Parts: sequence; C-alpha cells; structure tokens
Amino acid sequence: LVTCYYDPMIVALTPDGSARVLVGSEYLKGPATSRLDSQGRILVAEYALNLLLAFSPKGDYLGRLGLAPNDEILELDLGRTGVPATTSPGGFDRLHMAMSTVDGLILVADTWNHRLQRFSSKGEYLGCVRTGQGWDADTPPANPQLHPQIACPVAIDQSTSGQLLVTAWGSSQVLLFESDGTPLAIGSLPKLNKPY
Repeated sequence: LVTCYYDPMIVALTPDGSARVLVGSEYLKGPATSRLDSQGRILVAEYALNLLLAFSPKGDYLGRLGLAPNDEILELDLGRTGVPATTSPGGFDRLHMAMSTVDGLILVADTWNHRLQRFSSKGEYLGCVRTGQGWDADTPPANPQLHPQIACPVAIDQSTSGQLLVTAWGSSQVLLFESDGTPLAIGSLPKLNKPY
C-alpha cells in the first residue's frame, strides 16, 4: 500500500509490478499512512480529517473512527465528513498512524494530542497513554525521567512479545513501552532530528 497525501489516494502495488488506486479523493483529503490490521482491513490515518478510516482490501469503505462534534465516539460509523480536532478521549488532532496490535486492538498515534489511543477492533474507546503511566493516565508523571512524555508520536510498531516502539517527532526520541504502557530503556542512539 502506498499512501499519497498531496494527491489523496491509497494505491495498491502487487509483486508483479501492477498498481491500482484503491481509495481516492472521494473519501480522502490528506491521508498520512495506511496499514492492514489483523482483520485484513486497511486502516488509514486521515490527518486532514482527524479521523481513522477503514476500508476492505478491495477499497470498499467500512467506516470512520473519531469523535463527532457532539462528543459521540464514532465507532466505525459510515459517515464521510471530517471532524474538528479535539483533545477529548476518542477524538484526534492530526493523527499520523494506526496499527493493529498483537491482541487485535487498534492503536493510534494521536500526534498533536501527544498520546497513543487504544480501541477495540470494533472501534470502542479503551483508553490512552501520554507518559508511560498506563492506558488511562492523563495526569503529569511524578518522575518525568521514569515516565517520558510521548511528544508528537508519528509512528508506532509492536514486537511479537507486545512491546511498543514509538517515534516521538516532538522530542526527537524513539521510545519503547511494554504493552501496558510501562516505559523501557533503549540503548544509546545516535542524535535524532525529528524521527519518523
């Protein structure tokens, strides 16, 4: 899958070199990334619309995840319009990436809210982590050295054992967490400049 931001589309490339547009501007305004989840859906982090969009492998629209202006969490409903950026739980402010975790949940890098958010595979909100204090931590850490802030997360990945690797563009760091949000140490890295 190739995600195009400025000419909004998701393109499928095949091993034989053929390419076709799966999703175009009828649904997209400014997609950041797209990834397959554990159910075979394409999860598109729609940066410009403040939504996570889901599509079938053939490009059929399956719904949107985010927060409506009336503060209702959109659990993969079939609406098509974007929503305003919000700091409320379940909503996003210019998300960059979503992925399916090893246990089948959806994890979202909610970039400008400086947090990761977690949802069930059906779109039910399950909490957020901001500082490595657990999935419902909204308070500042007592010891910031042990609980680093996730400043502008843009990319996330997960090991088969469940550890989360997060690139934090805003702090020029790569952070490592247990699946429960507990921070882990990372060995010496070269100086990073706003990593993706």
